[in-house]
Amino acid sequence: MKIIHEILKHQKNRVIILAILGFTIFVFVLVMTVMVGSDRYGGSGDVSNQLFHTLGTTGIAESPETYITAIWTYKTAGPVQSVSVSSIGQYIAAGSGSMNVTTGYMEGEISLFTNNGTLLWNQKPKPGTTPVSAVKSVAVNADGRSIAALGLYGDLMYFDRMGTPLWMKGPMGSIGENVVISSNGRYIVSGSGGVVSCFNRTGVLQWGYDTRHPGNSSASQGYANNHVALSSDGQHIAAASENGQVYYFDPDGYLLWSKDTGNPLENIAINSYGRYIAVASRDHNVYYFDDSGNRLWNYTTGGIVRAVAMNDDGQYVAVGSEDSAIYLFNRNGTLLWKYSTGAPVESVSMSHNGNTLAAGSDDHIIYCFNQTGSLLWKYPTGGEVKTIAVSADENFIAAGSYDGSVYFFNRLGTRRVLKTTEIHSELKNEMKNTKYPGLPEPVNAALYQLNKEKPFVVNRWEVDEKQKHIIIYVVWMSARRFDEPQNTKIEDWNVTIVPDTGMMSELKTVRAEMMQLEQDPDMQLASHTLSVGNGRIEIFVYLYNYTPANRELLKNGLRGWKIDGGPVATPPPSPATTTQGGATF
Repeated sequence: MKIIHEILKHQKNRVIILAILGFTIFVFVLVMTVMVGSDRYGGSGDVSNQLFHTLGTTGIAESPETYITAIWTYKTAGPVQSVSVSSIGQYIAAGSGSMNVTTGYMEGEISLFTNNGTLLWNQKPKPGTTPVSAVKSVAVNADGRSIAALGLYGDLMYFDRMGTPLWMKGPMGSIGENVVISSNGRYIVSGSGGVVSCFNRTGVLQWGYDTRHPGNSSASQGYANNHVALSSDGQHIAAASENGQVYYFDPDGYLLWSKDTGNPLENIAINSYGRYIAVASRDHNVYYFDDSGNRLWNYTTGGIVRAVAMNDDGQYVAVGSEDSAIYLFNRNGTLLWKYSTGAPVESVSMSHNGNTLAAGSDDHIIYCFNQTGSLLWKYPTGGEVKTIAVSADENFIAAGSYDGSVYFFNRLGTRRVLKTTEIHSELKNEMKNTKYPGLPEPVNAALYQLNKEKPFVVNRWEVDEKQKHIIIYVVWMSARRFDEPQNTKIEDWNVTIVPDTGMMSELKTVRAEMMQLEQDPDMQLASHTLSVGNGRIEIFVYLYNYTPANRELLKNGLRGWKIDGGPVATPPPSPATTTQGGATF
């Protein structure tokens, strides 16, 4: 209890200092936040203090926090041209290019990460004897089991989650625009070489449509490249061509309709069920069509429209323009809001529900908004931001910059995976998303101070507003633990911090069972990590190889907890050796 009294004494002093210094104190808290701690448990029970790959530079949040930071960043060998995120943000694919100093050519590089920043694989595939060109576009399916990549000169590649190249096509000898993949990974559609091509997951060409004939307008003569879009179920395909035409296909490649807009087109988006199509044009317009080819509306911006995105039901359309602005429209074509940046906007992305919009600009900044147009945060990078992706569930945002880095955030711009000294800021954000947004700042600050003495993870909490009582259940993370309730009074709140003995017992059991599974040669498990927070345990396993046994484990989970997994680059041990799990992230 003496520690608590000292903390409260210190807190009173901090309140005075905060009243005087304000902004400076927030900077200090941010620095302390990124210095220590982790809430990850390894298979051996040790705690890792490794801070992902690189902690990014600080960004600014206009609401609700003052500062934000990336969950992780990763430096590639060259400019990042494309990123893609699985539906719940568990897997992130990135495509970039690096200069081969011997040949003088840009060579493609494809990478796959988990959302805690683990690099699952990174490679420069070589179809035949020639490395693929710089990667122009990547796409990952909903569960992250299938990854497609398109090179600058039309090299098309398809990988499984282990990084195995399942098939490659090309190069086709003409500029590749983009590649898309259906949610189940069954269909892969590319726009390259003036042809819209559809492949199945085994690499068999299902159909192709040549758009190299000129459009009806004089402005469209001689252009051919296509940007493609695919509905989530793979049943509807749309293409925007530099010949000025919009094309709409069924899954068998039958052209249902085409429309000539009169000017070269830059980009296209389709909603999840193929009902609505939005098109970006060099004539400064965004066009909105229904699935019968009727143009419902268009809107003229102040520059070439470079990027367009749509939410799941087509209710919202986001646009990025060379007039250095981000636009949001509703389905009727009403401009809901406009935000001006410092340079042309090259990329936009939206969550399925339309609540979260992210954009990348040539002013080197990543922007994140809510549906009403409030800027949640912005984050500076070292180069133009040409690609951005929001996970379907809106929880994660990935971006790629011409500074050669991949950046990964959660929606609020703060760490999703808690570090032991991040309780102060993260708990405050969690409370803002519950029915108890009025939890006072001093309670968060006291938790932050106590956490420096006795590292723990806040697993759950209960708030009785009538009695002014808060119970916080924690999982301790070091030998400096407390087994008895800690009671204190902070302003007019009675706060009780108690060990969550049920969760700690469950963690011990899960860890023991996972370590037993690692000894089973049929499982081919290299190691595992356990995460705890928000009343649940998350398990991630690293696999030497996929086997029937570990596929069943991934499908069924363990003791009711979900298990996800990915490959490791190291070879499996020989039969004479054994392995011990450990946290490596």
